[in-house]
Amino acid sequence: MLTARDAIDDRVAGLDSGADDYLVKPFDFKELLARLRALSRRSGPPRAEVLTLADLTVNTGSHAVTRAGRAINLTAKEYALLEFLVLHRDRVV
Repeated sequence: MLTARDAIDDRVAGLDSGADDYLVKPFDFKELLARLRALSRRSGPPRAEVLTLADLTVNTGSHAVTRAGRAINLTAKEYALLEFLVLHRDRVV
């Protein structure tokens, strides 16, 4: 989160709301780059560009979804949910 709100309560609220990091303006560009590098190290191994499950194909780069060779148009929320379910196919969610 990049913001001008610098009070401790604002920082706590931002992090508790789901932000991975909280950077207050003004900031030094070197610090921003260092924080981005730190966040990228936490993300884990890169995931596959194309996920498949039976006849379902999910392209994580283009967000294109096909089933049995036919394109499926999804909203952003529908795509995110489908990708999550395919990535966690061996778990109860």
